[in-house]
Amino acid sequence: MRALIFIIVAIVLLKNTGVGQTNYFIDSPDVANLFLRVDTIGKSNMSSNVKIAYGFFIRTNETTTIQLPKPEFYCQMQLLDDSGMVEPKTLAGEKYGSRFLELNRYSVESVNLRGYNTGGRPKLDIVFPQTDVAQGYELPAVQELFAIKKLGAYKLLLQFQVFKMVENGASNTFQVGRLPVVEIPVVKNDNK
Repeated sequence: MRALIFIIVAIVLLKNTGVGQTNYFIDSPDVANLFLRVDTIGKSNMSSNVKIAYGFFIRTNETTTIQLPKPEFYCQMQLLDDSGMVEPKTLAGEKYGSRFLELNRYSVESVNLRGYNTGGRPKLDIVFPQTDVAQGYELPAVQELFAIKKLGAYKLLLQFQVFKMVENGASNTFQVGRLPVVEIPVVKNDNK
């Protein structure tokens, strides 16, 4: 399987298209219209003590199939304070994205084994066209991922990559699909 370089053609940022959601769209033939929705729970800033709820959708009327990589390949993240300084990760935060840039092709060793289907293969996720309800993916709360010392406004930078199935007749393959960086405003307003 050959390594693929994904060129991001355009990003369109649409805010508040659904109650409490901020949608981050990507238009790229390489990722086949895959987009990400992060739910900010009806507020313009995500609270640092709320789990990060998100889902993947497809912009066409068809479905597509993905597999999620292990956390060290799946999602890289940074938290910036209001002066642009990087906040340190906690032990929980360190497990995400430590090998993000190493992922350039599909391998069973890099798949997140969250269960198996009836055929004994790693679980696949079906990505549906956009709906009002995001798929049920979650990351821990920002304050569990980063050692936030002071109250105030922050910017969470997230980038995801998935394995997207490419149908080739009788033999399907998976390609790495890397989404662009998503910036989410976060506020820490309690001392917990």
